[in-house]
Amino acid sequence: PCAHHGATADIINLKNDYGETALLQAFFGNRFHILRILLDKGADPMIAGRYGNTPLYLAVKNDLSEEIIINIIDAARPKTVDILDQNGITEPSVCFSGKITHNDLSPFAHQGATS
Repeated sequence: PCAHHGATADIINLKNDYGETALLQAFFGNRFHILRILLDKGADPMIAGRYGNTPLYLAVKNDLSEEIIINIIDAARPKTVDILDQNGITEPSVCFSGKITHNDLSPFAHQGATS
């Protein structure tokens, strides 16, 4: 990702005077192709509008396509590399640092963990 990715996500997630993000505006305007672009660019689908509704809630409530709902769910999931431990270290950097070994991960092997 480019150095400005965090800044781009911050701008995309700004709310207007009505408490709506660009993602919510795309939803309300039935501009689902724009909604997908915003999700790809880092728009946060867990930011609620002024009435407390998130894009995911609204998509389910309004019976949108399964594809759109899955896109929103996928965008809402934290990315493994973005999950920090109590020391501020991302999961891959913990592995590379040698602080844990595969034996430390074995309890998670049967619980669907992929990292």
